Amino acid sequence: MVCVVTPRPRRVTLVADQALGYHRTGGLGTATTFLALALGRIGHDVEILYLGDIPATPVDAEWAELYEGARVRIRPLEPVQTAVEPPYFARMRAIELTLRADPPDVVIVQDLGAPGYSALRLRRLGLAFQNTLFVVYCHGSRQWITNMSRKVRVLPGALAVSRLEQAAVEVADVVVSPSAYMVDWMREQGWRLPEQTLVIPLITRSGATGEAPPQPQTRTNGKVERLAFFGRLEERKGVRPFVAGLNAVAPELLEGVELEFLGRSTKGFEPERVEALLSETTRRALRGVSFETDLDQHDALARLSRPGTVAVMPSLEDNSPAAVYECLERSIPFIASALGGASELVSAEDRRRVLFEPTAEGVAGALERALAGGDGL
Repeated sequence: MVCVVTPRPRRVTLVADQALGYHRTGGLGTATTFLALALGRIGHDVEILYLGDIPATPVDAEWAELYEGARVRIRPLEPVQTAVEPPYFARMRAIELTLRADPPDVVIVQDLGAPGYSALRLRRLGLAFQNTLFVVYCHGSRQWITNMSRKVRVLPGALAVSRLEQAAVEVADVVVSPSAYMVDWMREQGWRLPEQTLVIPLITRSGATGEAPPQPQTRTNGKVERLAFFGRLEERKGVRPFVAGLNAVAPELLEGVELEFLGRSTKGFEPERVEALLSETTRRALRGVSFETDLDQHDALARLSRPGTVAVMPSLEDNSPAAVYECLERSIPFIASALGGASELVSAEDRRRVLFEPTAEGVAGALERALAGGDGL
């Protein structure tokens, strides 16, 4: 006779500043949302303590229904009513007070900005949360983002928060990263990670909701009709090497091909500035250039799913890009940067064909391979 022990449902609070429906896109929000839905669907009592801005318009009905169906509650963080110094401790204090009022069994808190630092420190000192397990979910700290964006100038307040991010990770009960790459990066920085440091891939939409992944649209041939830069328009996502590589591609390979940018614009990378980086020769060769900077996740993926589209993700480095998971789940053809954690998601036999160095030369070579044969899809 086999005795099966079913774990009892737990009260789980996810602490994050992004959640889909409240925040249109973003890897952190996607990971948080799908983890919350998956935990809710298997019977846990799940709440997202939401740290971000409350949208002016109602939450999209699709996401509201998904949260309700999984019994996931969204609780906006109430700010503290007393002065807190230094100011960057104010949010940490508000989170600590909120959690202490009714401690859950498990807290899963993002690493960026060290929002759980005060609560984690009290837990380590034995002053609170004796019966709560703290998990730090590592999407990328401020220091990592700064390094990957190749920034030189860092404000003093940002340096202080970076130290708190490290401390929060080091005193956690469990650290989870979706990639071995990020774990290696933290260790290379001298961070003393807890014994329970785990690499667990992200949960996809189908895994979180139980929906079947959408079937790819029928393609009449293998010809590439559209190149789609998929990601925020910013330095870290590789806008510059992408455009430089595109400019280096022979014009005859680009004839009849449409170029589309799918992702939010950022300061210094507005659509008109990005388009200005294209050479006149490249602009003339392309069928057209367009920007879609305000799409939610569903609409962006629908555009990528059009027949003849190749998604391009040339990030300088990324943790475990949600964009790659989304393309894999929907059978969207893509090529991506070989740096960071993306290579962990691609079979060894496919890496040479799919991955490239995020340099102008690397991008140009990958695009030429996709465009030259007439069967790039």
